Amino acid sequence: MPTTDIHTILRDPRYRQFAAAVTECGRQVVPAAYPWCHMGLSVEEFLALDLRREDMTPMDQYEKEEQLGVLRAQERLVCEAWDWWLGWEWLAKDGAPPESGTREAAVAEHNPCRPGAQGELF
Repeated sequence: MPTTDIHTILRDPRYRQFAAAVTECGRQVVPAAYPWCHMGLSVEEFLALDLRREDMTPMDQYEKEEQLGVLRAQERLVCEAWDWWLGWEWLAKDGAPPESGTREAAVAEHNPCRPGAQGELF
């Protein structure tokens, strides 16, 4: 279960950095795109939006309610990804997640089974 709520994540100044980092890792978060651009809205605020289908016809109430379910599911995924992303901070020296391509090096550095990390048993 995520430990951070979506409103806290959206207000965090590192949100865009987080979005880019997790998207690079295969978990898509695009703050300016749908549905991410509507995260944090209340039910009433979301249902009041003028949502349109691809052909630009307005969505009916049932479709909006279905889309609200999609939005809430994405909010949960973002919260889980945020907690995962913050877990990498202990590996980085400057408080940011590891740069692209350095994840393996960071993990290897802390691996207790790496050559030279263990003492002699006998």
